[in-house]
Amino acid sequence: MQVLKDEVRQRILKSSIKEFRKNGFAKASMRVISANASMTVGNLYRYYSNKEELFGAVVEPLYEKVKTLNEPTSEKAGARLNTLLSGLEELHSQYSKEWFLLFAGSEGTQYRKVVTDIHILLGNALGDILEKEGQSAEIAAPLASAVLYGLTSMVSSGNSSSAVLSSHFLQFILGKYTQNAA
Repeated sequence: MQVLKDEVRQRILKSSIKEFRKNGFAKASMRVISANASMTVGNLYRYYSNKEELFGAVVEPLYEKVKTLNEPTSEKAGARLNTLLSGLEELHSQYSKEWFLLFAGSEGTQYRKVVTDIHILLGNALGDILEKEGQSAEIAAPLASAVLYGLTSMVSSGNSSSAVLSSHFLQFILGKYTQNAA
């Protein structure tokens, strides 16, 4: 039995990030990933049995941390939104490549559910604040979409200052919707 090498695994992961980023999960090609990793498709399948397992190897660390943001809390609306946005900001900064794949390229995988869950959680937190301020909570879901899309588009731009931009963006949202809600 041949030993699987960490250096080869790292080449595969680097190549897969590039391919998943370009084409998303559904259209990504294991042939392209193997070619860009300078190996045969058969050898690639020795490391990862299928495309979803490979995708999981890339996004799983971020996925596990995003799931923790969905844990129940007894915080008031403003504090809950602050905690949620701070958590998203930290993860966006730490896992920018994985963020883009999870939030923009995970359609057709088991990982897509966490994106929906975070959208709902963020929408609920924003809705509670809007109601408390006497505004229509119906804009909470589109606003949650705008926040997640905004963060994802900052990563996709390839801008080296996306961490700074995301911080300013989230501070604006946080300031706008938690001034009177805490």
